[in-house]
Amino acid sequence: MTPILKILLFFALIIIESASQRESYCPPQELIAPCRCSQKEKDIQVWCSHSDLPRVLHGLKSVAKAIDRPIDELILENNQLPSLPGRFLSPLRVIRLMLRHNGLERLANGWLNDLEDSLVEVFIVERELRNVPLDSLIGLRKLEAVTIQSESLKRVPIFSGLTALRYVKVESNSLVELAPNTFRDIPNLETVQIVGSRRLNRLEAGLFNDLPQLKHLNVAENGISWIHLRALSELPNLKILELSSNKISDAGMVGRAIKDLNALEELKLDGNHITRLSEGSFVDLPALRELLLNENAISEIYHGAFHRTPMLKLIHLENNFLSRVHPESFLLRSGSGVEYLHIQNNEIARVEELRSLLDALPMLKFLDLSNNQLQEVRICSYSNDLGTMTTKKDFSIQNYKI
Repeated sequence: MTPILKILLFFALIIIESASQRESYCPPQELIAPCRCSQKEKDIQVWCSHSDLPRVLHGLKSVAKAIDRPIDELILENNQLPSLPGRFLSPLRVIRLMLRHNGLERLANGWLNDLEDSLVEVFIVERELRNVPLDSLIGLRKLEAVTIQSESLKRVPIFSGLTALRYVKVESNSLVELAPNTFRDIPNLETVQIVGSRRLNRLEAGLFNDLPQLKHLNVAENGISWIHLRALSELPNLKILELSSNKISDAGMVGRAIKDLNALEELKLDGNHITRLSEGSFVDLPALRELLLNENAISEIYHGAFHRTPMLKLIHLENNFLSRVHPESFLLRSGSGVEYLHIQNNEIARVEELRSLLDALPMLKFLDLSNNQLQEVRICSYSNDLGTMTTKKDFSIQNYKI
C-alpha cells in the first residue's frame, strides 16, 4: 500500500469514528443509574432494574434530559414498584414499554399520559397487578399490541377506539367479566386472547361485534358456561375460535352463536362439559374445516347434528363416552368431505355404528376406533366396507373386545 493510500485510509477511519460518535445517543450509565442504555443502529433501549420507585423515577428523568429522541424499548424489570404514578414517563417518548416482575399492584389514573403520539406496544407481566384504570389506553392512537399477564387482575381496560390496535392478550386467574363496551370501534384488531380465568363464565351480547379484521379469537381455559346469541357478530374474517377447556355443556348454544361466522375454519371445543350433539348443533358453517370436540362427555350424536357444513375435513371426538351415532347425523352431504375422524377411547359397542359412519362419510381417509367396546365384527355383512377402509384408507380399530 502506497503512503498516499495509507494516509487516505487513516483519515477515512477518523471520519468514520467521528460519525459513529456523533450517532451515539446513549449517555454514560452513571448519569442515568439505575437505568442503562444500549443502542443498535438508531434504536435505543433503556433498561432499569433492581431498584425502587424513587430511584427509577430519578433515572428516567435523567434519561429524558440526556436523550431527545424516541426510545424504542423501555424495560422496567425486577424492581420494587408497588405502584406507578400518573405521567410517570413524561416527557419521554417511548415506543415499546415492558413491565416485568416489579411487584406492581396498581397503576394510577393517567399513568400513560403524554405517550399518545409514540406508544406502540405495552407488555406487562406482573403477578400481583390488580388494578389497571379502565381508561388507561384511551387516546393512544398508535398503540398496536397489548399484553397483560397477572394473577390478580379482575377487569381489563377498555380497548375501544384504538384504531391502530392489532393484538390483545390478557391472562389473569381473577378476571370476572368482560364488559360489552370493551371491544368497540377497533377496525384493525386481528387477534384477541382472553385466557386463564375460571371466574369468567359469560360472554355477553355485543362483546365481540363489528370487528372487521378479527381473525383469531381465543377465550380458552376460562369458566365460560353461557354465550349470548349475539356475543359474536359481524366478524367477517374470523377464522379461528378457541373455546377449549371451559364449562360449556350445550353445543347448540355455541352453534347458534357462531351461525353467521361465514369465514370460520377452526372451532375448538375440546375439554368442555358437552354431553350430546343434538339436532342442529352445527348449522350453516360454510368454511368450517376443523372441529375439536374431544375430552368432553358426549354420549350420542343425534339426527341432523351437522347440517350445511360442506368444507368439514377433520373431527376430533376421542376421549368421550360416545356409544351411538345416528345414521343421519350429517344432513345434505354435510359430511361428504370429512377425511379424518378420531373417535378412539369411546364406548361404541355395535358395529352398526361403524356402518353408519362409513355411509355418512364417503370421503373418509382416516378413522381411529381404537379402545372402544365393540363386541363383534360381522365380517360377512361388512366385509366390503371394512375392506375398503383397510385397503384404501388408514383404519385403526385396535384394543376392542371380541
